[in-house]
Amino acid sequence: MNYQPYTIRMTKDTPTGMRYLVRCNHTNKWAICSWVGSTGAAIGNPECQGKYEYVMKKWHKLVGKYVRMT
Repeated sequence: MNYQPYTIRMTKDTPTGMRYLVRCNHTNKWAICSWVGSTGAAIGNPECQGKYEYVMKKWHKLVGKYVRMT
């Protein structure tokens, strides 16, 4: 089993494109980005990074109501 640096926690399709809420498994920080590599090894165009509470405030502003990904 390969180590995945990033795990997708939520996803939302917005008028400006897909947004992903991801957790960095190494630092336990969160980020909002516009793409995630298929293996979870890379993210692109991070809009916001930091602790969970801070990132979730930005997530609600960007995408509104969210859909949890299982």
